[in-house]
Formats: sequence, C-alpha cells, structure tokens
Amino acid sequence: MQLRRDKKRDAVGRPSWRSSFLRDPGAEFFGGKLNKQKNSLNFASTCLKVVDNCRDFIHLAAGADKILTDSGGVRREAYLLRKPCIVLLELSWFPEILNTGWKVLTGPDSNRISDLIENFEPTAPYQELFGDGNAHRKIVDTLMQRYDC
Repeated sequence: MQLRRDKKRDAVGRPSWRSSFLRDPGAEFFGGKLNKQKNSLNFASTCLKVVDNCRDFIHLAAGADKILTDSGGVRREAYLLRKPCIVLLELSWFPEILNTGWKVLTGPDSNRISDLIENFEPTAPYQELFGDGNAHRKIVDTLMQRYDC
C-alpha cells in the first residue's frame, strides 16, 4: 500500500492520508485482511489499483510517502526507492533494512499501524545496502582490463 499526505485535515486538525492499495505483481492479491484494516485507519480517500507489471507498480510506489506491505520484495523496493516501510508482520526477512531504521515491523494492531502511519520516519540516513547501481560498469571495466580491450 502506498500513502501520500493530502492537504486536507481531519476534524481535529491532523493531516489526512490518501491511500492506494496496490497488488504486488509478483504475488497473489492480499485481499480481505488488509481491506479490513483500511476501514479502521480512517483514510481520507482510498482506491484499489491492480497493476499487472512491475514498471507501473514501481512508478506508483515511487510516488508514495510511506509504504505498508507484507511482501518481502516490496520491502526491498521501498528501501531502494528511499521510502519508509511499515511491515504488517512481526517477521523480518531483511534485517539489514530493519537495522538501518528505514523499516518497522508491526502486527495486526490497527492502533499501532495508525500511529506508525502518522509518526514513523527513518531513524538514520539512507545507506547503500544493496550496492550503488554501478555493478554493470565494474563488470565491463574488469572484463575490458582482463581481455585488453
């Protein structure tokens, strides 16, 4: 799920959230459990977007302020997109992201989820955990040197 702050405020002056529930293109749709949570979190507006390809999914996730997920792949994508990630499980498949402070784990407690949506921010600067995106250059340079090209 992606979250973006709307300019609207609720009855007590808190910023409201616009949410989109996205289907991870590599997984089955997560269905009812998350939709029940949605109702208890008082989102200002909610829409369901089913995307069928990774490009559209990444595009929508890149526009989010925060990402809520139970998907291990989406956790990595959120981190690579520099988006704080709220994991709706108490299990961490990628503890290195958790250790950087860019991911937080939670169970099915709607009050805690709501609090994390409002207040969770990364606790440390972004670190290059999964490389700097230049592996292809290093490989080509090494092959060029090795074969005198």
